[in-house]
Amino acid sequence: MTADRSLASDQSWSAAPVSHLETAVGAWFNLQEASDFSDKRKSEIEAARRAGKLPMKMTMRKRSTIEDLLDDWSKSVEFKALTSA
Repeated sequence: MTADRSLASDQSWSAAPVSHLETAVGAWFNLQEASDFSDKRKSEIEAARRAGKLPMKMTMRKRSTIEDLLDDWSKSVEFKALTSA
């Protein structure tokens, strides 16, 4: 994708700013762009795993209740840094 997307067809408008993903800032990926991005990222992850830079499988901790989530949050550094107003 290139930066040829413009804010308007009027030549007085400049082209929209482009993000590091080479799409207009604020623009959504179309289906093909999303598919291409996903395929490329999947290949990068698989290559990193083969090179031993990433674990083969990510382990996810399962939270079974909202209480567990709130307990984890209340024990976090971010929560402890909060002060009362």
